[in-house]
Amino acid sequence: MVMLFLSGLMSKRGFLRFLLSFLFLSSILTDSLINAQDNDPDIEKRAYGILKERGEIHIEFYPVDISVVRKVNSLISVDRKTKDGYEAYANLPGFKAFINLGIPYTIILKESRKKSTTGMDSFPGVWDVYPTYEQYMSFMKDIALDYPGIARLDTIGVSVNGRHILVVKISDQPGEREPEPAFVYSSTMHGDEITGYVLLLRLIDHLCQNYGKDPQVTKLVDSLEIWINPLANPDGTYWEGNDNLTMAKRFNANNADLNRNFPGINGSDHPDGRDYQPENMAQMDFLNSIYMVMGANIHGGEEVINYPFDTWKYLHADDKWYKGISWEYADKAQERSYPVQYMSGFDDGITNGWEWYEVEGGRQDWVNYFKHAREVTIEISLDKDPPQEDLPSYWYYNYPSMLRYMEQSLFGIQGMIRDADTGQPLKAGILVIGHDSLQSNIFSDSVTGFFARPIEEGSFDLEISLSGYKSEILKGLVHVKDQTTRVEINLTPIPNTQENLQANRSSLPAYFSPSGLHIPVYQSGRYRILLYDLKGSLLMEHLEYIGTPIHTISFKRSTLRNGIYLLKIVSPDGIHTQKIFRQEWK
Repeated sequence: MVMLFLSGLMSKRGFLRFLLSFLFLSSILTDSLINAQDNDPDIEKRAYGILKERGEIHIEFYPVDISVVRKVNSLISVDRKTKDGYEAYANLPGFKAFINLGIPYTIILKESRKKSTTGMDSFPGVWDVYPTYEQYMSFMKDIALDYPGIARLDTIGVSVNGRHILVVKISDQPGEREPEPAFVYSSTMHGDEITGYVLLLRLIDHLCQNYGKDPQVTKLVDSLEIWINPLANPDGTYWEGNDNLTMAKRFNANNADLNRNFPGINGSDHPDGRDYQPENMAQMDFLNSIYMVMGANIHGGEEVINYPFDTWKYLHADDKWYKGISWEYADKAQERSYPVQYMSGFDDGITNGWEWYEVEGGRQDWVNYFKHAREVTIEISLDKDPPQEDLPSYWYYNYPSMLRYMEQSLFGIQGMIRDADTGQPLKAGILVIGHDSLQSNIFSDSVTGFFARPIEEGSFDLEISLSGYKSEILKGLVHVKDQTTRVEINLTPIPNTQENLQANRSSLPAYFSPSGLHIPVYQSGRYRILLYDLKGSLLMEHLEYIGTPIHTISFKRSTLRNGIYLLKIVSPDGIHTQKIFRQEWK
């Protein structure tokens, strides 16, 4: 497509911008269609030929209702809604299972764009070219060599085929773990969605070149640990070879969709039924090694900011905050692109993931639920691999929003948590009373004791707790939009805590109250709670990471009759059982 590169014009949410905007001019279509409305055996044969060649197939299918989409999504990777149906990608086992459903579909054939003849000396040039794999590696290495005072290059893992998965850390002390938020940008976990790949390379260059010159950039580099991973699926992107990404594929070399391969928040460790892929193991190990506060994962195929959750219809506790920062990103991008319509669909550029379509095993939900961090998915271009001459326009539209989104991690409630006797940093749980739910609570950094809690404007009560320490409650903390509320917390140790807990365990049972089942938490970690009747029938099972001293599980009273039940708690410090009485629930 031809992108219009204009500045100085403004657009506002809710305005009928289509009356004033120009239409996109279309380039020659790169995809063609083969209809299989009647599931013709010849078309199936063609489909299996594509699968043999590429390991994946791109289709559009036509469900009768949304329940069919959810069924299909458990078998193959639904990608996006179209005018008439849904696009999806499938590997061989997934396609076989899909065919058995008898749903009409169309094969979408990918045709190679004209291969670039640019040489290594032309990248990045004016950032209107896609790099070869060697150009990418050279660029990342050169950044660390050229800017050693603020940039450090790390290899966090290797792909199935042995390509490096790289991250650059940009900070004023890149070799140190500082008491400040870690912010993470990542892109192209779907190997054919490559707009974000180039934009993140350019962002790295922009931050390094403008440090000490641009006040906003300098503030970000001085105040954050910025981690940028431009290419999360190198095997998919360079499927045809290191010098050619014109026929990139979505899946990795094992034909796995990496954005369905994270632990599920619905209780399934492997929602896609597959082992964790090397690329995702690298990401999880990396994110577990830093104190991530915020981030964004960049995709392509739409133009929208997607905020959690993707797995279920329940809203994140910070839903209002998520909508605000997502609209802010989209609004700024719309202003930059006007009169071209960009990020103008959905709810004026944003969408809740579940409302769009369900995804299990996605990175975004894993980060929000298990890492207690804040991450959105940025769908940055309708064309997954736009003509390279359009890349400068996408950068122009997005880079102010990208910088501003990073800046959001500096706002909210922040502080330090230490041992009152020794002054040592502590990893404690921070709960916003009456607000937090579904793992939105956070923890302080075990290395520095620092914590950062992005949150909407308002007045909040915080509970700070850690096993072995007396909990602290801070009441009436006032947070003002785009500012930082800072606190210092010293937790007092409780003498002989473990001995007291073991001795008093029988006096601290789980119990029912009008709000639900209350579970005593002796050690932060992953808990499995099971409730049986006296005949041994399992009535309830709950799996969750818990970090607060008392955790409440809510469910309807009508699910239990009066009587005696057996409660089993599998916790990090052992397995504990007790009898519990329905009549205690008053």
